Amino acid sequence: MMKNMWNPIWKTNSWWAFVYRLALAYFFFGLARGLFYLFNYRFFADMTAEQVGRAWMGGLRFDTAAVLYLNVLFILLSFLPFRFRMRRAYQILTDWTFLVPNALGLIAGLADCAYYPYTLKRTTSTVFSEFGHEGGGLLMGHLILNYWYITLLAIVLIVVMVWLYRRVQPVRTYGEKGGRLRYYALHTLALMAAITFIIWGIRGGSFAKAWRPMTMSYANLSVDKVEHRALVLNTPYSIIRTIGKNGLEEKHFFATEEEMHRVFNPVHRLSESTSARFGQLRGRNVMVIIIESFARQYVGCLNESIPNYRGYTPCFDSLSRKGYLFEQAFANGRKSIDAMPSILSSVPPLQEHFITSHYSGNEIEGLATALGRMGYHSIFLHGAPNGSMGFDAFVKQAGYQRYFGKTEYARDEDFDGVWGIWDEPFLLRAVDELGQMKQPFVGTLFTLSSHEPFRIPSQYQGKFPNEGEPL
Repeated sequence: MMKNMWNPIWKTNSWWAFVYRLALAYFFFGLARGLFYLFNYRFFADMTAEQVGRAWMGGLRFDTAAVLYLNVLFILLSFLPFRFRMRRAYQILTDWTFLVPNALGLIAGLADCAYYPYTLKRTTSTVFSEFGHEGGGLLMGHLILNYWYITLLAIVLIVVMVWLYRRVQPVRTYGEKGGRLRYYALHTLALMAAITFIIWGIRGGSFAKAWRPMTMSYANLSVDKVEHRALVLNTPYSIIRTIGKNGLEEKHFFATEEEMHRVFNPVHRLSESTSARFGQLRGRNVMVIIIESFARQYVGCLNESIPNYRGYTPCFDSLSRKGYLFEQAFANGRKSIDAMPSILSSVPPLQEHFITSHYSGNEIEGLATALGRMGYHSIFLHGAPNGSMGFDAFVKQAGYQRYFGKTEYARDEDFDGVWGIWDEPFLLRAVDELGQMKQPFVGTLFTLSSHEPFRIPSQYQGKFPNEGEPL
């Protein structure tokens, strides 16, 4: 039905009206991403059309999460199984729960069109504390005037969004009529489906047990260079995901850098003899093996002073007598998710896990990054489902070129039923993968079978005694 040709109003059932409105949110988030790309093209000019397309497709996951975060109340109000949903007052309330959050999200996305060149990352919730003491009203007025073209663009787009939103109006139709039992059953199922969709979308499109909810670091998966990840992210998501996550307090222990260096200088310059000795190692392959839930107390060659001690690492013990053995061992985290940043990038957890913190988007130096500049190829191998703890995204940030996980292994019959592929078959496959690597290479392998609940493969049941934990 149309009021006139210049102001058409389409009336349809509440289901199609909801789909149209949610699609409208997606459209404006995509438009904001396109404008962000155009305004900041010089930072992405080296990307090919294929890379831009891949980044855009990866951004749909973050757009979905942002749309659901901002519209969770709108979605729930749209699906509450009550007939008063079609009353005018209720529809006005529903309209506001859509228009206000999405307008704010659009403003945030457009603001980064101008702010990104100063930070080279998407804005997070820290912006509120950073400018909290700068005279909020005066500063905001200055920014609105200084970037008047962004302000004008935001006003125009919000007006267009409101106009398009009001072009479709829900009316009571087939789904809203009928018997009481049928009505409530149908709409209760629809509400449950909507809640499931919200959880699924916010988690990044997965219910897999091994996946944590999606974090900003997942943007690394959709780009070849981590400095391009801002094209995958969107600002509303970045702000929402960092709310309540306190930043680190900046400490000033020394008045000058020179004073600090007199106490400790992290830059070490090798002597000529040491440099020559290490120079002989250049071009050799590097392999880092990280053992899940392991500790110094299990390593035989590190506990020989303990009477009647029997170690659990006979192969490592034999290798320790043929190379360098570093006897000091210190924990840089309490959980597996802390291992990758600590070991591969020297970034220990501070107040929270680096991978899930709002610092995860920062540029960092990794082992594979440093060796990559020396011509090394790199691979990271982990038998857990791809996406587990965000490792596949993080190791790319740490400079690794390839990730080999459960998906690439592609033999579900070797799945342990809990964490991933049993270590024995996965390690044998890892040998094959490493054998195909161009040299020199740096490889990192993270095991998983020694994780609780410490399941034993069926073929080894009863073959190993339960010796308890060594002292």
